[in-house]
Amino acid sequence: MINKHKGGHLIKLIKGIECTVNHSTTSEDKLVSIIIPVYNKMSFLKKSLESVVNQTLGMDKIEVIIVDDLSTDDSKIIINNFVERYPEIIFVEMQKNTGSPATPRNIGTEISTGRYIAYMDADDWLAPKAMELLVTVLEETGDDYVVGKTIEVSNKKQSVIANFESYCDRRSLNPSDVPKVFQHLGPRSKLVRASVIKENHIEFQI
Repeated sequence: MINKHKGGHLIKLIKGIECTVNHSTTSEDKLVSIIIPVYNKMSFLKKSLESVVNQTLGMDKIEVIIVDDLSTDDSKIIINNFVERYPEIIFVEMQKNTGSPATPRNIGTEISTGRYIAYMDADDWLAPKAMELLVTVLEETGDDYVVGKTIEVSNKKQSVIANFESYCDRRSLNPSDVPKVFQHLGPRSKLVRASVIKENHIEFQI
């Protein structure tokens, strides 16, 4: 529900929460919606967003929804720089800090239009072909859910997280066929059919 205009932006109630939404918002359906909650991540945000806009899948197929949870650093400046360059980016600013990424993710899901949804933290970044590879699996198999590889990067080394999930290409499996998979159900490195999330009213717990 649109309440009013403020400084060239729209004030909306999304899931009952007042948010400011930039005018780059479009109703055009995209293949993938990437939802990024942000809170005080200025040190990582530029690299994270660059990895999204440089996806080989192409920005014509990607909708980026950034939901800022009232950051107090310069995250908003970095986001606005990207919004000016890429109309595919929808920038949602919370009017009140919620204290966790759950509500921003739920808001992003609510307004997303993509056939598939990916959740990404603001201090993560994607390999250039990440979305292209994940979409290809879902398009070829008709599956609802695909898991990619997660690599943890520290000052001294890189290591694969949850190697049992992503060490090889396995398709059309029952999740219970993958050992320990239910121990790692966080949103990272996953692409999910949007209808599964929305029709089943799946949300992040607040």
